Amino acid sequence: MYSNYSSDEIADVLCKLAHNKDKGRAADVEEALYHLSILCENEYNPDYFRTMWNVLEDIVDYNQ
Repeated sequence: MYSNYSSDEIADVLCKLAHNKDKGRAADVEEALYHLSILCENEYNPDYFRTMWNVLEDIVDYNQ
């Protein structure tokens, strides 16, 4: 899967939007996004994982 952003870049934007500076929560979000990216790489997984990733990238694009 080609991605414009890494899990940590997306997590950073999402946490800023949520006004959450808790490092533990940010780490959990980053970890969840990492696992989502792994799901996106497997072509046999449902497309909704890739759709979700694309929406998250759109959010990052919008907020830069």
